Amino acid sequence: MNITLIPGDITDFTGDVIVNAANNAGLGGGGVDGAIHRAAGPRLLEACKALPIYEGLTGYAPGFQHSTEVRVPNGKAIPTPAFDLPCKWVFHTAGPVWVEDPDALLRLDQGPPEFPLDESQLDMARAWKLLNGCYHNPALLAMGMGLKSIAYPAISTGVYGCPIETCAEIALRWARLHIAWPLDVTFYLYPAGNLPIWQGVAKRLNLDVNIVLE
Repeated sequence: MNITLIPGDITDFTGDVIVNAANNAGLGGGGVDGAIHRAAGPRLLEACKALPIYEGLTGYAPGFQHSTEVRVPNGKAIPTPAFDLPCKWVFHTAGPVWVEDPDALLRLDQGPPEFPLDESQLDMARAWKLLNGCYHNPALLAMGMGLKSIAYPAISTGVYGCPIETCAEIALRWARLHIAWPLDVTFYLYPAGNLPIWQGVAKRLNLDVNIVLE
């Protein structure tokens, strides 16, 4: 796996697939979701409207994310064509609304948590698992489709409340664990001021990353 950090706009990616930080309804929204829909053009929304609705799901995420129509389950990867974007595919994933535990990173470095977990710790564990899935499942789908390159935003940050450093920790730990995978992985960071945070996490994890300044 080749890992690149770019402070820039993910809609400029010219590789195989970009990952959209969607909501459960899958019909566009704000932030990177809205930017991707605007750049892809109206055909992307029509393709999303045609996605199957997952019966029996209510859009669970730790905290308070709920939807009666779930086209994009939390932590999964749902593909559509990219239409007017320069890449080939958009994979839609829904991250968790964040319930931050300030001691989570410290406990992670100290080893497995003690059991039984209290309710707040369970919510935190679910959130970490779901966000990890937002990076893991699109990559699995890409390789299954024979694709070679994938670009991600910082999923669940912004209005969903995940701190930038926590997102970087989850994403880069995932990348380090799967470093042998034959995939070029790019993380687009917006705003550019988030780049030093991701660089610091990569350094702490002893993970080699390429930096591209647009």
